[in-house]
Amino acid sequence: MHLPETINRGLAHPFGSLARDGGVNFAVFSDHATRIEVCVFDGSGTRELKRYPLYGPVDGVFHGFLEGVGPGLVYGLRAHGPHAPDRGHRFNPHKLLLDPWAREIVGRFNWRAEHYGYERGHPDGTRSFDQRDNAVHALKARVAPAPQAAPAWRAGLRPAARDIVIYELHVKGFGMGLPGLPTELRGTYAGLAHPAAIAHFKALGVTTLELLPVHYHLDEAGLSDRGLTNYWG
Repeated sequence: MHLPETINRGLAHPFGSLARDGGVNFAVFSDHATRIEVCVFDGSGTRELKRYPLYGPVDGVFHGFLEGVGPGLVYGLRAHGPHAPDRGHRFNPHKLLLDPWAREIVGRFNWRAEHYGYERGHPDGTRSFDQRDNAVHALKARVAPAPQAAPAWRAGLRPAARDIVIYELHVKGFGMGLPGLPTELRGTYAGLAHPAAIAHFKALGVTTLELLPVHYHLDEAGLSDRGLTNYWG
């Protein structure tokens, strides 16, 4: 993979990475960072190839446009800034950060000492500063293909606002307790499309589902140590 030597200014919007115009635009917000770098990795996410300092901030947004790359690019972020735990600032550029707007995630997370910004067991506790680099084991983002335009609603398909009934549900909780749902579909997204689920929604008069949560999450270290997972998520 050929990478350019420098990154261009780009745009301060939208947040995250966006493949466009023969390259990728990056934008990330931080109220207190003094510098943010985009770190590009090989396809496996195990070898860091190059770092690019983003421009800014513009109203708190750091941004840049990397030419000649596109969907599939694997990257992470490093944030420079004050290390003042008593004031809530824990910037540590030795720690690779996952883009909070990542649309695709590379790797599998395991709690390791390198991921902490402080040195565990240090006399200063959480006020200490850990200089080990965690990049090899950290989650990374992968640039997703450019989003397609959402299809227009066909006439008569979308109900009027006054007729909308929203059902907010937890996918696992709903599926695990629904009578008539096959065992292999319990607690899954596919279970929501099963005739038993559709019949239940229709019987309630539901027109719209709101699922929560559906984003990527990590289990707390205490749960992971005991081989448990967080039900929420």
